Order: sequence, then structure tokens, then C-alpha cells
Amino acid sequence: MPNPTRELVTRWPGQEHFIPRPWMRTVNKVLAKLRSPFDIKPRFRPELDMLTYEMVANFELLLSDVFGHAVPGEIVELGTFTGGTAAVIGSIAKRHGGGKTFHVYDRFDIQFGKAVDVQKTFIANMEACGVPLPTMHKGDLLDLVPSELPTTIAFAHIDCGFGGDPKDHASMVQHCMAGIYPRVPKGGIIVLMDYHKPGITRLGKDLNPGARLGGDAFLADKPERFEALYGGPCSHGFMRKQ
Repeated sequence: MPNPTRELVTRWPGQEHFIPRPWMRTVNKVLAKLRSPFDIKPRFRPELDMLTYEMVANFELLLSDVFGHAVPGEIVELGTFTGGTAAVIGSIAKRHGGGKTFHVYDRFDIQFGKAVDVQKTFIANMEACGVPLPTMHKGDLLDLVPSELPTTIAFAHIDCGFGGDPKDHASMVQHCMAGIYPRVPKGGIIVLMDYHKPGITRLGKDLNPGARLGGDAFLADKPERFEALYGGPCSHGFMRKQ
């Protein structure tokens, strides 16, 4: 029998923005009576909203799959900023009873949007979402990877987009993959933020083309391939270790 007290809701900072306002619900009721095929909902804000409901659903399925199949290893996130996806990953891991240490890696000093103290904001977001604080590794990914990675990694999320030259981003993705890939056992999963395939990815924008360039280049001589995921207005993809 399911435990009725079990926490079933995945939480992340900024989630409340996606809840339709009362006036939106009223307008949608009118539209429904008029048999309109359209609804009104809050607009995704790429400068503030770090992820979408569709992306959260993908994390739910993929990370739950790793737990369900008892894939050995820890959980890592390379590039975490203020903790949007970290809160989701930590929330899902908590719901599965833990058992895997969660590591996050970031400089925590690159600021944009409303974040003033990135590390302080990250910690506050974890606390507000009721998520255990992960093991934090502060520094440049070029220095932290692979030296501070766990020996075995069951699930990894790579989000190292920083704008600029796509070739530089692709190089960073390849560096991250080179550190993570050998540590992932069979059945382990790597999720790559901003992975976008023109003509295949629906709605998602190609904000950081270096993600696909680097991910595909690294796997060119390996049996796995990245698969694009539906993420609403965002793009990401995943691979499963064979």
C-alpha cells in the first residue's frame, strides 16, 4: 500500500510562476465554454525560469529509472547556478529514500538576473524547497573535473552553457563528458542541457548550439548517442550507458 504521508511533489525555485493567475483561470473557463482550442498561461521567461514542467517530468522519469534499476554510483550536476535543476534532482532523490550522494559543481560567482550572492541564493533555494544540501564543489569545471568527481556516477546532469563562441562551449562539454563517461556504469544516464536538434526538437530553442556539437563529437566513436527530449520552450537530451 502506498504511504499516504509520502511527499509526492517535486519542488523547485520559481515554480509558482507557472501557476495560472485567477484571472487566467476565469478567462480559460470562458474560452472553454466558447469551445476555443486555446488556453492562457504564464509565459516562460528564459532570463528567470531555469527549467520547465516538461523538463521536470523528464528528470522524474530518468532519475527514477536509475533508482528503480539500482544503478550503482552517485549523482552529479556540472553547472548548477542558483539550484533550479538541483532542487528537482535533490527532491526526486529524497523521495526515493536517498542512498546516493548528490554533488554539484559551479564557480558560484557568475551573476546575472536577480541573483546577487550566487552561493547564498543556492543554499536558500535548497532550504526553501526542503531539499538536503548537496555536496558543493566550488571552482572552475576545468579544475574540478575529473579530480573531484565520485568514482562511480549513476546519474549526471551537464549544464555548462555560458554563451559566447559555440566552439568554446563544445570544448567544455567534451571536457565534462571525458571526466564523467568512464565513471558511468551500464544503465547510468547523462542529461545534457541545451541539447537541440533542428527539425526534431519541438518548441525548444537552440540557445547554446555548442551543447550538441560537444556531446555528439564526444560520442562519435562510442556506441551511445544523445537523444533529444521534449522540454517545452527549452531543449535538452540524454544518453544511457550501454
